[in-house]
Amino acid sequence: MASTTPAPTRLPLNALGIGFGLSGLAGTWTTAGAALGAPAAAGEALWVVAAALWAGTLARYGAGVSRLRDVAEDLRHPVLGPFAALAPATGSLLAAHLSAFLPALGAALVWAMLAATTAFGAWFLASMLTVPREPATLHGGHLLPTVAASLISAQSLAIIGHRAAATALFSAGILFWLLVGAVLLARFATGPALPGPLMPTLAIFSAPPAVAGNAWWAIAGPQHGTVHDVLLGTLAALLPPHLFLLRRYARIPFVLGFWAFTFTTAASATYGVRLLTLTPSPPRTVIAWLAVALATGVIGGIAARSLALVRLPRRHGVKRLRHA
Repeated sequence: MASTTPAPTRLPLNALGIGFGLSGLAGTWTTAGAALGAPAAAGEALWVVAAALWAGTLARYGAGVSRLRDVAEDLRHPVLGPFAALAPATGSLLAAHLSAFLPALGAALVWAMLAATTAFGAWFLASMLTVPREPATLHGGHLLPTVAASLISAQSLAIIGHRAAATALFSAGILFWLLVGAVLLARFATGPALPGPLMPTLAIFSAPPAVAGNAWWAIAGPQHGTVHDVLLGTLAALLPPHLFLLRRYARIPFVLGFWAFTFTTAASATYGVRLLTLTPSPPRTVIAWLAVALATGVIGGIAARSLALVRLPRRHGVKRLRHA
């Protein structure tokens, strides 16, 4: 008798943003622990939750794969494909943190994640160079396979002591930021308009300055300098426009894509805490704590809203994304 149990559906690749965002928040609290005296246990608990959800998301995605062609189809998807970069990027963040407790294992995993990141990034870039895309499919997530992956890998390599390799990857990340960022800005300015489910990916467009700043902090150490001045100024230029978009964000039905806000929020808070506490003062300390509280509130709110999607039998929001 044929089984009546329905086959599990594949998670959309943007579900990987859950572990990515929580890893970013874990980094914020770990930084707050070192710079502001926040409880170290808070950061460690978030790292454990992030690792569990990252592994669980990958396992749940794998459970829905019945053939390799399924994975190839997802990787080639013009809208959701770029989010595959979040699998090794999150793994790199987790491995770098693990290296503080298990140096050899953590370092080996950082290199393994770098290999996966490099392979996917090279394939993705080759695809962009040879396969024409409809402008409507381009969004902030296209920064993930090259820009975010390079900068996060640079940070992780610096943490395990390979600063020369980290600097090379940092340079590659900045190059791709300029190139891909210019293409995306032209696409946003000339249209077509982003559909609602893709609006949250605008947050990713503003992430590179903070991600680069945290990477440079790991490479050069806790010191102020021209690089941080440039990145801070760029971050200050890219974040305020989102204040004028809050009403538009609020009108969008909640989908998994809202996790696109989380890593930008966490990375910006982490970078802000680091710069604010270089020369401590009571006002700077208050502002730093406000940044931590804001990041925690935003990501916690998105996590709470996401719980309502757990019971949905279909990939929430994917149909709308694919036909946007």
